Formats: sequence, structure tokens, C-alpha cells
Amino acid sequence: MELRKTAGKIKRKLVGTGASAKPAPKAVAIAFPDIADKVTNGHTISATGHKILQAGITELVAQQKISEVDGYFSSLPKYADHSERAAIAHTLVIGCLLGEYIPQQFQDSVAIVMEAADSAASTIECDALLNKAQDMLFHSFLHFAGNVSPLSQNPKDFLRHWDSSTSVKHILNDEIRNRANARTNVARSKVDAGVCFTTFTNRNFLQQIMDHADKVSNGSAHFIDIRGKEFTRVPLTIDEQIAFVRGNHDWDTSTIDSITHSETIFVEWGQRAAVVLSHLARQDQRIVVRIHSYEPFTVFPYLIDAAGVDQLIFVSSIIRNLVFEATPHLASIPTVVLPNAMDLAQFTPEKSDKAAKTLTMLGYGNPEKDPKWSLHVLKELVDSDPEWRLQCVGHFFPRTARPADVRYAEEFTAQISELGLDNHVELIGQVDDVSAALRDTGWILSASIRESFHQAVAEGAASGAVPVVRNWPGVAQWGGPADIYPSDWVVDTPHQAAERIRTLEATRVETGMAAREWVLSNVDWSVVADRYTSAIWGE
Repeated sequence: MELRKTAGKIKRKLVGTGASAKPAPKAVAIAFPDIADKVTNGHTISATGHKILQAGITELVAQQKISEVDGYFSSLPKYADHSERAAIAHTLVIGCLLGEYIPQQFQDSVAIVMEAADSAASTIECDALLNKAQDMLFHSFLHFAGNVSPLSQNPKDFLRHWDSSTSVKHILNDEIRNRANARTNVARSKVDAGVCFTTFTNRNFLQQIMDHADKVSNGSAHFIDIRGKEFTRVPLTIDEQIAFVRGNHDWDTSTIDSITHSETIFVEWGQRAAVVLSHLARQDQRIVVRIHSYEPFTVFPYLIDAAGVDQLIFVSSIIRNLVFEATPHLASIPTVVLPNAMDLAQFTPEKSDKAAKTLTMLGYGNPEKDPKWSLHVLKELVDSDPEWRLQCVGHFFPRTARPADVRYAEEFTAQISELGLDNHVELIGQVDDVSAALRDTGWILSASIRESFHQAVAEGAASGAVPVVRNWPGVAQWGGPADIYPSDWVVDTPHQAAERIRTLEATRVETGMAAREWVLSNVDWSVVADRYTSAIWGE
């Protein structure tokens, strides 16, 4: 396979992605001045007015008219009604975030919404305001756009207005919850206990665990997606879940009988399904919830009833540490840290002649993976030896993506040319046989901003490639990769990464085989499976 792809060819992949910031529709542009004038003067606007205001703010941000945007925030004190002031604050903030700008008034605006929730005249109004607050605090741009999340940097400070709200404290008060009394940890015999695996849509990491559970429980395991059409009366939207947690159980709970008849329920992802089942499952059922890296940056952990869960599984101590700092009420639940199920023995250590000077990223088409960081590693190596190459395996950045994704993809492809690496980078695309791709690599790179475990590192190491793992800056303070993998695999800068590679170049094969032995002995399914058995059935 020739390790070459020019920047021009790469850029053609971007055709159809569109500009980073699309202009507001003509109708919005026409209506915005009138709406803006009303806001400036503290007048009430309609629901349609809020949509126009939000689109207008997003467009102003795209035009980099930040001082003009700030002027609308200065109008907030003119609104005497708490709810109206909160609604305007929410619209302004969301407009900014959609334009990929964090306003300096962000936390003040959150405080306005929380104050309105705490003084709301009804629970319906309060819950609607709490939904607005979580919409601001857990907006995807803040946490999933390739930057270090402010929640990850300092959860207590970022969530201070949410945590101090009397409305939030009321929701977290077990006295009003469906499961008011602490559960007795329920253990089940793996021979006679039925187990239901359930999730909300995503079951990507479940199959091997389900197959194992089905085997050890004599065929009792089954799977149900709580988003299935038969569950139309289950509270799954965030506003429904907030009302549900508060105590509004006006739902047809009989629709989840097919889940709750099982003695043991394994809930994948600590989000919507975990919220519902932590409140509705019977006292004599065992509830196990597995949390990945997505959930800490959502409202869902706040809504899980800790008294309704027997076991938490975290895919790494990094995520456990962050979740317990952000949502300490979950720390009372028995906890175990277990990696994803990985059959690493399938990756054989045979290498081609290309491997010695080939770096590989498995999965790169996402700003969170930060492939630009790998380009700087490659540049240092190429400057002293032009035989070095980087292969990027996996999907390219999505064609229809967030502006942040499009912008990052454009920067990535441009940087390949700017650094003179056109003949040293290959974008392989998605492959069915990862093992085959790894035969050409001697070095597995993890350049990510944030990971919970990064399975690609373990897979690369299992193939005999030498791991070079960036100290993921988004979660470094919660343990980082050194809490998972040997610390000598971890580097902080591209220069340190290049130095690690140069230092180990003469002993690459031996070092790669040592890495292979480590992952097979510590995180392969053969050594993890029995620990999942214990976690699921409490044995």
C-alpha cells in the first residue's frame, strides 16, 4: 500500500461540507432588527421572536460582532419578570454557542435561569427552566467540539449555580423519589437469574458481554432497546425526565414490563435508560449501570437515583473520578472499573517491512481525536528521516457536521501541506480488517484531547506496535492515560512523542512485544470476563 495522499486529494473529501458559518435565512435577517429592538428595550417577545433572536445572535457571532452581541446581554436587567429574563438569557447564550462562542456572560446567564427556577410559581414552570439551564450547561459545543471541556477543568466551579439551586437540591432529595429507601445490594446466582441488557439506542460495546452473560446464565440473557416503538410512553426527552424524576409518574409503566421482569438488569450508558430504571425497577431486582466518557458531560447522572442502583461499572478510573467530583451523590453506589470487552489475542504481531517507520492512528475523523497533534510528531521525525509515514485509519470527518468539525477538517488538511507532509500521510478510510492495517505499523499513536480508555491503544499494542500516548489534556487531572496504561507510554508534547520514538527505534520489536504482553495480561477479555460476571450478578 503506497503511503501517499496529497492535500489536494484530501481537500476533495471536503466538497459538500459547506461554509463554517451559514448565514441566517432571509426572513430572519429581515425580522431580526425589530426583535433586537424589543430586547434592547426589555420588551416581551414571542416564541417565534426567540427563534429569530437566537438565529440573529448566531449570525452576529459568525460576523465576529462580539461587542454587539454583548450589548444584548446588557439588556437583561431591564426584564423585571424572572422567567422572561431567564428566557432571553437562555436564547442569547444558545445563539452564541451555536455560533461557537462562549459569552463572557455565560455563568451570569446560568445564574439568572437558576434564580428563576428557584422562584417559579409552579413545578411545571420550574422544570421548564431547569431544562433551559441544563441546555446551557451541557451544550455539545462546550464539551464535544475538540476543546478541553470547562466542566472537566473544574466541575465545582462550572456547575456552581446548578449545584447551589434549591430546585436541583429538591430533585436530588431522595424523599421525593420513587425509590426513597436505600436498596439492599442484591446478589443473584448466575445459573438461575434472568438478565436483561438494555440501553437507549447505542449498543456498540455490548455484544461480547451479552454473549458471555448468555453462556454463563444458561441462555437467560436478552436485549431490549428502550427507544423501541413499544416504549412510546416512557419519559425519554430531557424535559420529560426532569418532570419524571421530580415525581411525575404519569406514564404507562406497563410498557417496560419486558425489562423489569428480569431479576438482573444491565443498563448500558448512564443516561436515559439508567434514569428511568433507577426509579422504576423493583426493590428485589439487581440494577447494574455502565458509564462511559459521554455521560459526565450531560445532565443524566444528576437524574439517576443512587438508591436504585446496585452496581456502577466505569470503563476507566478517569471517568469514575470525574463523575464522582461532578455528581457526588453517585459515589455511594458500589463501583468497579472494567475496560470494554476486547478480544486482543486476534491481533498477531507479524509486521511488514513498512512497520519500522510507520505511525498509525486508529480513528481520527473527530476534533476530539486531534490528528493535528500527530502531524507535529510526524514533522519532527520527517525532518531528520524522510522515510517516516503516518497512516490514519477510519472515517474521514463527516460531510454534514458541526461547524467545528468542518473547520477542524479544513485545518487538518491544510496543515498537511503547510508542514510539507503531503507525501508522508495516508488516509486509509474505514477497514473491515484492523489487524491487516496494523501489520504495516510499528507505532500506535493516541493524540486525543479526551478519552475514557482508548481501545485503539490496546489494539495497537496487541499487534506488537509501540504505544505513544498523549497525556489527554481534557482528563489529565483526573488520572489521564497513566491511570490505565504503563506511565512510560505517556508523553505530554509532540516533541516528547518524537523523542520516545527515536529512543526506542532500535528496540522497537522487543518494546512492542512487551506492550503486547501487558495488554494481553491486563485488559484482554480473557482476564476481564470473570470480573464482568461478578459485577453483573454481584458474586
